[in-house]
Amino acid sequence: MERSKVGIVIPAYNEGNTITEVVNEMLQYGDVIVVDDGSSDSTVNLVEKTSAYIILHKTNKGYESALDTGIEYAIAHGYLYVITTDADGELLGSNINLIISHLDRTSLVIGARSQKNRYIEYVFGGITRLFFG
Repeated sequence: MERSKVGIVIPAYNEGNTITEVVNEMLQYGDVIVVDDGSSDSTVNLVEKTSAYIILHKTNKGYESALDTGIEYAIAHGYLYVITTDADGELLGSNINLIISHLDRTSLVIGARSQKNRYIEYVFGGITRLFFG
């Protein structure tokens, strides 16, 4: 699959500690679109030093809004596939290849961590299993 067909959206809010590493790792798999959600740290300056596209929210609008902005940008710019990931580095770039390998056969791929990092993830995971299997 051509790299330019894949837009990788990364919402970011005060992710200066991890954003450079995450962006650089993801750049080998597609065009990276960082949506800075009103960060007050060095996030914007660090992203500007990479070849990622950056979209700025002047104020913090929340995670979902940043995702929406990035996905709308990707659609408007003709990306065939959009992959979202977080700026904290939990998703390894090597997993992007696995996602991409499924994109030609389906319209939606959802990744799930084998280990949960927060108590609330156990709660929402249980609710999801209960209602959706």
